[in-house]
Amino acid sequence: MGKRIKRILRSVEKYSLSKKMFELRNDFYWPQGMNKPPIRERDFKKLPKNIKLIAPEEIGEAALFVLRKEYSMSMEDLVHQVAYLIGFDKVTEEISNYIKQCIKLYEKHYKITNKNGKLSLTKEIILPCKFCGQKLRFPNKRLIIICPKCKKSFTYIP
Repeated sequence: MGKRIKRILRSVEKYSLSKKMFELRNDFYWPQGMNKPPIRERDFKKLPKNIKLIAPEEIGEAALFVLRKEYSMSMEDLVHQVAYLIGFDKVTEEISNYIKQCIKLYEKHYKITNKNGKLSLTKEIILPCKFCGQKLRFPNKRLIIICPKCKKSFTYIP
């Protein structure tokens, strides 16, 4: 890509971001206000596929989708199922490593639990905030909860 085209693209990006047409998170553009990306299949048969052009959040959502259907599985099985779901028939080492990184991010911050090498969804509970009564949904594990409504925090111990 030439310098002039790159300059034009940067200008369009800057303008679009300033007008809040979309937002930039890490290296990916998101529609304004989107919290959860759709899971898309890449079925372009003749085009090369690059796993690193897929947002980690989309791969994490694909992992959650598979675990909702399968309940529990090993990391390797989950990697293969996620790769297939998003359009990769063959799982190379690069694809496997990237998907594992994305799953580990979701395992750390979201709803995936690893028990004895088997991954499954963390059970969630819904409880009212102790201060304002706002209903809060979170994983059923020891956490410090900050209510988004009243901004007060409390510790939840199952």
